[in-house]
Amino acid sequence: MAGLKLMTQGGYVPRVAAHLLQDSEAQRAINTKLYAGDLRGWYKPSAVTPAFECIEFGETLYKMKTNAQDDRWVVWDSVVSAVLNPIVDDSEASSVYYTENSELKKTNSSLAGTTNGTPPADWLYGAVPIPAAALTATEVHVGGGTTEDRIYVYTFVQEFGGIEEESAPSAVSNVVTIHANDTVDLTGFEDATALAHQNVTKIRIYRSVSGSTPTFLFVDEIPASNAATPGYTYNDSKTATQLGEELQTIIRVPPGELSGIVAHPSGFLAGFHLREVLFSEIGFPQAWPIAYRYTVEADIVNIAVYGQSIVVLTKGYPVVFSGTDPGAMTPEKLTELEPCVSARSVASDANGVLYASPNGICLVGPAGTGLATGNIMLRDNFEKFNPPTIRGAVYNGKYFGFYQQATEYLANGGFILDRTMQSSPFSTTNVQARSAYTDPETAELYYLWDRTVYKWEGNRLNNFPFEWLSKKFIFSDPINLGAIEIDADFLSAEAAAQWEAYVQSIKDANQALFDTGDPLEGNLNDKPLNHFVMGGSILEPIPQSLDDRFIQFTLIVDGNEVYNTVYTESGVYRLPSGYKGTIFEMKISGNVEFRYIKVAETMKELKTL
Repeated sequence: MAGLKLMTQGGYVPRVAAHLLQDSEAQRAINTKLYAGDLRGWYKPSAVTPAFECIEFGETLYKMKTNAQDDRWVVWDSVVSAVLNPIVDDSEASSVYYTENSELKKTNSSLAGTTNGTPPADWLYGAVPIPAAALTATEVHVGGGTTEDRIYVYTFVQEFGGIEEESAPSAVSNVVTIHANDTVDLTGFEDATALAHQNVTKIRIYRSVSGSTPTFLFVDEIPASNAATPGYTYNDSKTATQLGEELQTIIRVPPGELSGIVAHPSGFLAGFHLREVLFSEIGFPQAWPIAYRYTVEADIVNIAVYGQSIVVLTKGYPVVFSGTDPGAMTPEKLTELEPCVSARSVASDANGVLYASPNGICLVGPAGTGLATGNIMLRDNFEKFNPPTIRGAVYNGKYFGFYQQATEYLANGGFILDRTMQSSPFSTTNVQARSAYTDPETAELYYLWDRTVYKWEGNRLNNFPFEWLSKKFIFSDPINLGAIEIDADFLSAEAAAQWEAYVQSIKDANQALFDTGDPLEGNLNDKPLNHFVMGGSILEPIPQSLDDRFIQFTLIVDGNEVYNTVYTESGVYRLPSGYKGTIFEMKISGNVEFRYIKVAETMKELKTL
């Protein structure tokens, strides 16, 4: 008597030979949603609505909001890292800092425009330019008396939405000696109004006061356009008691080149370029002091954040910077040599940072560095997924890695690593993506493919057909398996029929409206304003249709397919005779929840399993 019983089904384990797998493990698991021990497919994706076409060769996907609170899907044709502005701007629905072509930039809802699938329509440089010219100060002599030496500086003020960001001060002016009641003429202001992508709207003037160390107090704020007037002169006639606040000592140094950025929860940004890690001041994303910069041993590929730590992923050892003060971050070089081979594979969650190394998907967390795929695959197995092409994202506790031009059984597609599962947590998908994005507000996963943005599992009515190939079961003597019992959720087929009847009733009702020949109330001024929703109609919208529900079973004996059929209800069935073999594999495909399968030589033996 011989038979097989599979009451649970797990994931794909490429590192183990097919005949040595556990009974529940698979040689192949495509589009299988692993979490309950049975087989089911992921819900199908849906294109986001309203429909739009993205730019060609889009590489980075990001979601903003328009000031009307509509989604604004930003797509760049290069690798871009974008983060929310650490400064809250209540005047803008979205305010974002990002790096593009090694430059720090920023945009917001007003600047970005409303055209989905495109880069921001406009943007500003992330750092405010420092005035290049020093002022010339000239005494306007009125009378004698005590004297005072003064020097002057000025700053540019950039307007970014509802935020004003101030530059570092200019070089100091010449020293001017004045007498009591004298005034000072200031000339030589740089015209910043013509600077592209800067939006400098104001100039602030400061002057020194007496002391061992020069202290600069606020004199006045003037429109930046004044400096565009040839020969413009500002006359400082203010007394010491009329001066304002002290010029802040924040070191507003622009960062220079930046290849990527992340936002630290303490309110500052971290960035990198080549082998240098940079940090901004807290609350001043335009200020990147030289003293807040560190150099690591190897070229940096990307950075990510979890908790209070910044993980620096390099072409060598990872480095973790810990702390809450950008001026006092503590670096730690980790001991495991796990280079990062794909900047776009990097994704983080509450447990740490995940990324692709040559050896597999690595996790950097509180315990250090480890291979999250170590029990699932070896380096040789992982190489088949073409690691340099991997685009990573985290969704619902699972790491999604989309790859291209691989030598796995799916040349283009993705894999899913569910770290919440203790055994066989790995599966694949035939979904392809050029870019993936997890919405931080909704935790939904979106991806870009073929100039269209899709929401993962956006179609909750239809499932992907899954495919699951069992281990190789080996019997000592040749046998013929002649009976099968399957159990699946075919009750959903009844619900599908009811739904299709509902959809058809809507189609029939809409057609009946057309058949009357009456106007469809769409003429101009036919109805009062706001009678319909925007773009609405008296016709009922037609819901999505349901796919046919099925389970397909394939029996493979000694490497040859001997039986293939489709089942539409649970039950006991006969298998064909006329063959015998010792190595059996079972492939199960379908789009309904599949619970278990039993196979035996006879119907009688089937009942004993």
